[in-house]
Amino acid sequence: SWWTPLYTIHHDQSLATFVGLQGEHNRRKLAETFLRPTTWQEYCQEVSDDDCDTPDDVAPGGAPEAGEEGLYFAGVDRYTGYFRNTTDNDCDNNPNCTGHIVDFPCGWTSFVEQQAFYNKIAVKSDGREPGCGGYTYGEMTQIWAAANATKSHVLMLWWEPEALYQQYIGTDAEFQRIALPNPTQKCSENRVNYVDRCSPDQAVRVGQPEGACADYPHALMKVIGTSLYDVSHDPQIAESLHSPAYETIKNFRITSNQLGQIFEYWFQIGDDKWNLDPRRAVCRWVVENLEELESFIPQTHPRVVEDDNEAREVPIIYIALSLAIFAMIATVTSLFVTYVQREKRIIRYAQVEFLFLLLFGLLMVSIGALLSSLPPTNPICVSIAWLINLGYTLQ
Repeated sequence: SWWTPLYTIHHDQSLATFVGLQGEHNRRKLAETFLRPTTWQEYCQEVSDDDCDTPDDVAPGGAPEAGEEGLYFAGVDRYTGYFRNTTDNDCDNNPNCTGHIVDFPCGWTSFVEQQAFYNKIAVKSDGREPGCGGYTYGEMTQIWAAANATKSHVLMLWWEPEALYQQYIGTDAEFQRIALPNPTQKCSENRVNYVDRCSPDQAVRVGQPEGACADYPHALMKVIGTSLYDVSHDPQIAESLHSPAYETIKNFRITSNQLGQIFEYWFQIGDDKWNLDPRRAVCRWVVENLEELESFIPQTHPRVVEDDNEAREVPIIYIALSLAIFAMIATVTSLFVTYVQREKRIIRYAQVEFLFLLLFGLLMVSIGALLSSLPPTNPICVSIAWLINLGYTLQ
């Protein structure tokens, strides 16, 4: 969508809709309102009286350092940005004068030139991108920051939810959508594509008049790798062991307002903006919305353990139970015999204490084996783990 700051709408409410933008009678208004953004180097070379050798209100930091020449904004203490009336804005000497609009770079989807041309709105993007005259993402964010710092009027193509959009909510530079003609199916079918919009031929860039409506709403989409589906639905894995990951991600939904809230948390932190802060913002949102997120987990998860009585009727259960009882009886008998014969030379040479430790370990393992053949409960499961591990340790 096309956007302009809130203070611009307060300045001229007619700019809030395409009706107040279109036509030759609005050409001068657009040209005088939406001036061209100026890079730091351009300001020093073409506007400053001494090539920024003397710091001024626009460039308190003086001349740009290496790598800063192309910046449109470098902070209020370095370069605030500057919007100027170029020959493209001079309607007295240029009958085809235009206001300025900040368009997307080539390769991005944009219909600005098509919308402006067929709705007779005299605006043009003058970025360094060939063909479309677009700006990079970084340049666009700098231009909006420069407009806010200097309270200059700016017209820009943008989208929401997005971090920059969220950053200015509640300020006088808050993004205000420009109302363009309502979108229709016929309009969406006649949009210029992202390749043609960067063509050197204007006739190709503007496309068909039927595609000059406003942008239609887009649903937030998810991209899920097929490998996740394959792992979650592997036929070689029992269904009871299938992971709920794929279905959970498939069910996940988030609204634009919720995403905007995450951006808001991000800006509130202010510790490590481009590294850990986004992670912390997401974690905070997850904690506050955990109940809603749990609703995306399939109803069959977590798995519920059910007692299968039929499985305990098979002969192997009785065989295991019998062997466990036999092992217990044999171990107890060995303990008794060892105790009775403890004074005999052969038992004493074998060190009766170690024999008792070995037999007690065997007894604990036998009891653990017996419990393993019984219906599982929390106490039984815990006891099995302790008895078997401790029993083998004693052995």
